[in-house]
Amino acid sequence: MKLKRILITLLVLLMTGTAAAPAVAGTEPRVSRPGEYAGYSPVLYDEWVRTSQYLPARDGTRLAVDLYRPAVDGKPVQRPFPVVWEHQLSRASRADDGSVSLRGITSGMAELTKYGYVVAFVDRRGNGASFGTMTGYHSRQESQDAYDVMDWLAEQSWSDGQIGVFGCSNTGDAAMQAATAGSPHLKAVFAGNYSFHKYDAFNRGGIRANWGAGPTRTREEDLRNLPVDADFDGELLNQAVEQHRANTSLRDMWKASPLP
Repeated sequence: MKLKRILITLLVLLMTGTAAAPAVAGTEPRVSRPGEYAGYSPVLYDEWVRTSQYLPARDGTRLAVDLYRPAVDGKPVQRPFPVVWEHQLSRASRADDGSVSLRGITSGMAELTKYGYVVAFVDRRGNGASFGTMTGYHSRQESQDAYDVMDWLAEQSWSDGQIGVFGCSNTGDAAMQAATAGSPHLKAVFAGNYSFHKYDAFNRGGIRANWGAGPTRTREEDLRNLPVDADFDGELLNQAVEQHRANTSLRDMWKASPLP
């Protein structure tokens, strides 16, 4: 049901009529006119390809991104699509047993590629395979990073410049940060279960909540994040993890906050 709601919201809010000739037989694009919803977009593609790389923030900090693109015969479709993305804590990781968890697949959002969308997952600075440090709980730095991410997404050859952002809970807060960034490319926001007021959400009446104290990870846990494709030996991931050691301790931050 969660995926269905996200599909409905993003497919309605982002512009329609952007699809090329359908790659799946028997489907034709349906176009909504202003004030009229024509229903779900048709399935256009039955494959996707995933790649990962670094993209630069304005201060040079490298942010890791996973890209899921519509594909035919195992190759990405060479035409521009609207892009939807999530500002994640970890876009991809490896469990103790060696199995890999890809956020795009486990969340089901990679399915949007079938409808003619590129889907992106970006590790926030100080998290995942991204460089930099996390200062506080959703600092305004993340809003600046979101702006830079959307600029980068809009400029790529496979993007038509229309961007949507989504998230729930922690990443719902991140989606709201992206919404305040002022990007001219942002056309739709789906933010679920986020907090309007951080103090009230996490330290109500001086009583600290039992959430909002993470992410707090050991170096070994941090190294389970997947490196980007070009980081063959994991050296860049190691460098990024070393920078994460300077991340703000959210537990200590909430503990030190004064009573209202």
